[in-house]
This record gives sequence, C-alpha cells and structure tokens, in this order.
Amino acid sequence: MKALHKYGFLILLTITLADCASHKKTMYNILNDLKQNNNNEKFDIDLFNNNRNDNSYIYTSENGSVIEIVGDKNIGVNELQYPVNKLYTIQKIFYPNLNIKYKGFNLKGVKIGKGDYYDEYGNITVKNEDEKFGKFDYNQLILFLDKKGYVDIQKGNWKNVVDIEFDNDNDKKLWKVYINDGIPRQLVIDGNSGKIIRTNRIYVYE
Repeated sequence: MKALHKYGFLILLTITLADCASHKKTMYNILNDLKQNNNNEKFDIDLFNNNRNDNSYIYTSENGSVIEIVGDKNIGVNELQYPVNKLYTIQKIFYPNLNIKYKGFNLKGVKIGKGDYYDEYGNITVKNEDEKFGKFDYNQLILFLDKKGYVDIQKGNWKNVVDIEFDNDNDKKLWKVYINDGIPRQLVIDGNSGKIIRTNRIYVYE
C-alpha cells in the first residue's frame, strides 16, 4: 500500500505540474484576441500633405495612440501606430498609388498575429504569422522579459529592451533580445524550450 500511495502521489504531482505549465502558456496574450479590420482602405494623402515635416508626420490620435507616418512617392507609405499601454505596434503599408498593401501587428519589427497582404488590385491574402514560432512564442517571451524586469506589461513599456529579432533558419528557432540596462548585451533564447543559450556582451565604441 505504501508503494501504491507513493506512485499515486507522483502521478498526481506530475498531472498538477503539467496543468500549471499549460495554464501558464495561455495566461497571457499580448494581442488579447485583437483582430485586424481587413477592409480595403486608402491612405489619407491630404492629411499627410497638410501636416508633414519633409517626408514624415507624427501625431497623437483621439484615443491616445501615437501614429508615425513616413511617405515616399516612389516606394509608398509606412504607418506605425503605437497604442497606449501596449507593447505591440500596428503597421500599415501603402503602395505608391496609396492603396493598402499590408496591415498587421509586430513586436519591435517581428510580425505577429494575423497579417493582411493585398495585391495592387485589392485582393487580400491573410497570413498567420504565428506559424513560424516554436513552443516558446512571443507571449512566453514577453512574460519572461516582464519577470526579469526588462519590460513592463501593464504599462506597455519596453524599458531595457532595445530590439528583438526572431530567426527561423534550418528549423532552429531562436529569439535574440537586445538589452541595455547599463550593460548592453544580447540574449539568445531557444524558441522551443525558452532556455537562454548564451549571452553576448555588446561593446559600444565612441
């Protein structure tokens, strides 16, 4: 009976730990089920021309989001929206004819969630950007960085994180996080296990 109790305890403990790990994986979603409006749209060139400084225009919308627009008649327009208290960025790219080319979300340039891609005729292709990530996805990465104090989820503050990259070469998924809290360095993190593979010190010469 003692042996049975012992094994019973181990089985119960294993199930409990597995449940906690599963809950942890779903407890945070940076996009919070936010969906992109996939209606075809056109860039407001009049607003841009009336307010731009050279080829750029930065303003704050009514909801508090900071919007940064950079335009060029040869390559089109890039619009970045920074929502209040959020870590993600909403990006829109327009063709030179001002028709929409792309709408989606990113973290420091890494595309996440669902991205809407339009051809020059307005035909849309929706791409699931999340398919490229491993088990340790961007939600888990942000939770990890928040726990370490490098970002602040509640305030949408990147704090010490300068940049983020994601490599998906030869089925080896890697996160590269650039930190500067007085000691500039790069964290290389396994995109499946979440383990820090190595830390590279970055030296800045002036």
